[in-house]
Amino acid sequence: LLKVIRSLPKIFTAAMVFLRAVVFCLLCSVATCARDKMLLDKIQVESEGIDDYDMAPEYEDVWTNDATLSSLEDDATSQMNDMNLGISDLKALDKENLIRRSWLLENQKKVNTEGCPSLVLWCEPSRMDFDLKIGFKSVLITREKGWGDKFKSLASNNTNCGRVGFEVFQDGKLLKDEADMKTTAFNMMYGLKYLRWITTLFNVGDVPYLEHCEWLRRRPFDMRHAVECVKHSKLCASRGEATAIPYASQNPKEVSRETSKHGPASLTFGENSKPAVEIFAEALEEREAADGKVTKKTCIKLLCKYKGFKKASLKLHPDRLIRTKLTEEEKEEKTNEFKYLVNCKDGFKGPDGAELTLNKKEDRESLCE
Repeated sequence: LLKVIRSLPKIFTAAMVFLRAVVFCLLCSVATCARDKMLLDKIQVESEGIDDYDMAPEYEDVWTNDATLSSLEDDATSQMNDMNLGISDLKALDKENLIRRSWLLENQKKVNTEGCPSLVLWCEPSRMDFDLKIGFKSVLITREKGWGDKFKSLASNNTNCGRVGFEVFQDGKLLKDEADMKTTAFNMMYGLKYLRWITTLFNVGDVPYLEHCEWLRRRPFDMRHAVECVKHSKLCASRGEATAIPYASQNPKEVSRETSKHGPASLTFGENSKPAVEIFAEALEEREAADGKVTKKTCIKLLCKYKGFKKASLKLHPDRLIRTKLTEEEKEEKTNEFKYLVNCKDGFKGPDGAELTLNKKEDRESLCE
């Protein structure tokens, strides 16, 4: 008993140390929870800064609405089936618009259901892209959760895609001048952030397009904002309407790279399985003709008619028309034809890569019907 009494102070001291440790841990736990709550609140506030930037007005018939999207898809699918079966008699421009809309809706479904998918957009090709065969231009849009969104996603699926990056390809190569717009790990200056900075300092004319780009941080967002976004001078540079390319389970970066080399050549339409890139080339011809521009199709038709530029000059050159018995109206018509062929020669390339003249018999055999 005496031993027990003598050991009581030690037992009491040990008990006090234990109680102090328990109290200390409890206090630390409360402090940690408070600190974590403050951090979470701060992260939520900062990630909600998605609304801190000016954004383009939302579309009234927003495609993130499932019912709206379903109705549009049904209509597009029906028209595509008619085109592929040869039931509808559509011009190339109509086919181009239908393909572009169908693919945009397909991408919209991906955006609505898959979180933060990347996107591939093919910049509308110019005449030079087709004729000089210098490759096309495409934009890969990468979308990831920002660090704030990743923290929030532990507790909720209602997060955004805060880090948006852009990779611009030309003829299969990533353009070095636009490399700063990529989104890379541990890099605070991600793509959209860089685009804001460069626009504010040097490209104020791009502000309307930047305001569409801000929508890309949303989950989901209306794909039509992406088409407007890439009109920015650092992306497609306002070259008409970009086309969203579907890629299913393929690597979007490789799809973007290949699209910049060959266009969407692997995607075909119609009874003859015509590549989409050929349909878009024909649509460009129709667009140029409607605008009163010289078209390659008309050039080839005229050159075939006269069996080449050299023989056409012998019949159409204004100097050779002086001594003819043609009326003034007929002379003017032939002079205009000659001027048109001069523009053909200067503006387009033939099969051999030189000026389009079709003076060679083998060239005419390959192009004339």
